[in-house]
Amino acid sequence: YAFLRQLRAPDEERSRILALWGALLTPLIPALTLFYLQWDQLLPAIGFAAWFFALRGQNRLWQVDAEGWGQWLDWLWAGLLLSLLTWISFGTLAFGLMIGLHVLWREAVAFVENRNRFDLWLLLPPVGGLAIMGAGVALPWLAAFLGWGMNFFELMRAGLGAHYDIVTAHRVYATWVWMNVVDYVLWTGPALILLGMAGSALLLTGVSRLRPWRDWAGLALIAWITFILLDVSGATRGEIGRLWIFLMPFPIFIALALPWTRGQRIAVLALMLGWGWVIAYSIPPFLCC
Repeated sequence: YAFLRQLRAPDEERSRILALWGALLTPLIPALTLFYLQWDQLLPAIGFAAWFFALRGQNRLWQVDAEGWGQWLDWLWAGLLLSLLTWISFGTLAFGLMIGLHVLWREAVAFVENRNRFDLWLLLPPVGGLAIMGAGVALPWLAAFLGWGMNFFELMRAGLGAHYDIVTAHRVYATWVWMNVVDYVLWTGPALILLGMAGSALLLTGVSRLRPWRDWAGLALIAWITFILLDVSGATRGEIGRLWIFLMPFPIFIALALPWTRGQRIAVLALMLGWGWVIAYSIPPFLCC
């Protein structure tokens, strides 16, 4: 809810409605409920908390009357939360990249909207914010290195290398490059994927005229680019229900941009509940061995 409230919307009331429905629908994603005993289900919550702090820090930088150190502390909190994600899984570095790209997207949009008043000095605050966020990511690892000799890069190389040798190398790329997509659709919900694609088409084809929705358009673009790059890279082959769990809320967020009525939102809620039951009853027979 807090994350979605930081995105610009046509008006305050619309922003509250979008955030509320995003908060209601996200917990119903099958992967989030069925993997409730796994660390992976914490990834979206921590990641979107970091995203919230980054966007709030950026929004505060845009406020002419902003005073104090609050906006800079927001960036630091974002970095510390992203650092926590890397302690859980090195694969979550993608989350940090997505946040950085979204911040830059919003700055580019602000430049286009205010191009008659552009000043190079206006780039310094967001660059400073991103630098503080990067420092927040690095500080816990630096402390671990100085205190216990834990080298982030060595650990990442060994961890990812071991996962590749044990799992990834034994799975055929040509199979999983399309099975990853199938897995993602099943674990997220086919209806949600279709709605997310429709919302993306609406946002990205109308980005030049749908000014209040440009934050959402950037979110859609970054989410789908990340999805495609992760898939074609071959770094992940299977186990999508856990490993890509952080990507599953995005179709919901993007679909919220469609012109819904209350009844249609309730219908989507019912669809998600139904799909969750289908997945819950389909999986146990395969867990016997």
